[in-house]
Amino acid sequence: MSTTEVARDGSKVSTIERKPFWGLVNGRPLRIRRIGCTGGFGDGKSLFVDRIDTRNTFKIDLEASSDTFNLPFKKYVCLYDEVKTVNSSGIPTALECFLWFDDMLEKVKPGEYTVVAVDPINEIQSGCYDWVYSNPGKFGRTQGQYDKMTAMVWGDVKTYLDMRIGMLTNKIETFAYTVHMGQVWKDGKPVEGKMKAKGSDVFRKMADVFFVLSRPVNPATGVQPDKPIGIIAPPIGKCRLVHANPDDCDEAYPILPPVIKDLTANAIRRYILKPPDYKNLSPDQLVPHYELTDDDKLQMQLRIAEAQEESERLRNERLANVADAAARNKAMKSEQAAKESAVRAEVNEEPPFKKDLPSVKDAVQPATKAVDGTADDILATILEQGRDLWGDQVKAGLVKAIEKRGGPGTKLADLTLPQLEELTGALWNALTKRDMANTPEGE
Repeated sequence: MSTTEVARDGSKVSTIERKPFWGLVNGRPLRIRRIGCTGGFGDGKSLFVDRIDTRNTFKIDLEASSDTFNLPFKKYVCLYDEVKTVNSSGIPTALECFLWFDDMLEKVKPGEYTVVAVDPINEIQSGCYDWVYSNPGKFGRTQGQYDKMTAMVWGDVKTYLDMRIGMLTNKIETFAYTVHMGQVWKDGKPVEGKMKAKGSDVFRKMADVFFVLSRPVNPATGVQPDKPIGIIAPPIGKCRLVHANPDDCDEAYPILPPVIKDLTANAIRRYILKPPDYKNLSPDQLVPHYELTDDDKLQMQLRIAEAQEESERLRNERLANVADAAARNKAMKSEQAAKESAVRAEVNEEPPFKKDLPSVKDAVQPATKAVDGTADDILATILEQGRDLWGDQVKAGLVKAIEKRGGPGTKLADLTLPQLEELTGALWNALTKRDMANTPEGE
């Protein structure tokens, strides 16, 4: 790619040949604005993003995982050393990390770096969620809307991050990031052999290319390869890179194969220069069938334990949020009472569990002694959720949901506190899934 430079006096003009960062497609430089990757521990995520263009990379390290590589980054920061927390523990919160990151996006100058790499991105995503949730007015929302629909919060998180990262990629060549893996759960149990990228999938959706990395040990030699295998196949991997013929709308083919063995930035560049023949892919370019070894299963058990620990932490956070929500609900008690009356009018009779309200209060009060009206709040919340979910069939739906948790003839008062929490969460999840299914993804 040639550029023209003019001297200050206007007398000298020179042309400098500069190689396109990723390569040419249809005679024009290809832009890969966002590259993401995920994988298990030790699968090469950090090294991959670190070596796209090391000497011109601004590396933002959340785990100090690149310290041992001794790579000559143009700029390197350990985020936890940069963020000045006000937390009494001295450990920055995800929100504080996000605010630092968001401010950094403004400070990067055009052409200052070719690559900005974040490793990992999970805390930035979590902090953005916290910030968006606390600032509904900036997105034309109300707190009530956010409390009611988690999908709406995540939609605004994606919109904001998409816009902000888009501004950054106008000043650099590529924004690269890693994402931790998490266990896939179904029916309350981990699914053997199934892992996923942690988080809400926001950064995977915005990626131009998203790799799943692995470095499996060769069972015959016991040797682990120094470069990872990169998979772009769904459901986790993705790739938007194609050669499209501008003169023939029938001719378009992928630039990258389903699998890149010995994945590096240069391997990607080689495929841009010479794409694979999808009709005659080599075995190395095909997604392998992988059988779990005993060691894999032990590692999975460890990840399951970590996932359970994370689940417990989130449950404790939800309990704290229940108390906060109850306090807000008390301030809106008159409005909720009107909604409750409207629901009762719709079903034309008192809910079958109304008479049990005092014992509901006795059941939940010990866990939330500082909150008045907890039973009323839980009842109003369940009624509101049920009306939104089932409409005119709210009575039948709620009775079925309660009996599902406690057996035939169970009343609301018979449910334990964990069952009440689980019922409320299940209703929210059902509403969120319905809303997400009715909302175009808009990648």
